[in-house]
Amino acid sequence: MWDCSGPAPAYEEYEILKTEPTVDANLRVGLPRWILQKVPLGSVAGLNGKRYAQLKTFGLPDTVLYRPGRHVLIEGHIVDYAQQTPFRTRFEWLSMAPRPVGYVPYPELMVFRYQLP
Repeated sequence: MWDCSGPAPAYEEYEILKTEPTVDANLRVGLPRWILQKVPLGSVAGLNGKRYAQLKTFGLPDTVLYRPGRHVLIEGHIVDYAQQTPFRTRFEWLSMAPRPVGYVPYPELMVFRYQLP
């Protein structure tokens, strides 16, 4: 919520594509991860001018209300690789081939505010 004395927050609309359980490097339980897609379909400006169609976030409160198929309004920004949450799916930890430093299949969206449309 904002205090109405200033401009309204710059919310962008996303569709939740899926939720995934994640683990840390020791395969201990992590946080749920949401994969989001910009609505209407388009790309999101990332770091260094790179554009992305889909993002990940760990910043939503629950997987019951914020489930696949729902739309959500989010104010946030993409964080660089070094600041990303260190949780991945078991598949990503155990099965993925080595990637170049800084490679991210889904860049992470740091959520400041969110609401349902």
